[in-house]
Amino acid sequence: MSHPCSPKVVAKLRKRLVKKPLKLLSLRYRGDAQQVTAESADLIFHLLILLRECGVSWDDVQAELDRREGVSGLVEKAARSNIGE
Repeated sequence: MSHPCSPKVVAKLRKRLVKKPLKLLSLRYRGDAQQVTAESADLIFHLLILLRECGVSWDDVQAELDRREGVSGLVEKAARSNIGE
């Protein structure tokens, strides 16, 4: 795991990871693929920074996606809610 982020970095990440998806949702109606691409790259970049700070690799994320392949969202969500019981 890398060094913990400073509170200032965490605040910036939080702001970006909340703002970027909202901007992407608004862009989808404009049909500007280049801007959607640029904003998606920004979102993924900030997500990768957060993952690194949490000690999570992209391989970890890919393994989770592979585990979920072919499983309905409702079934997967129900399985997660039973983990703590």
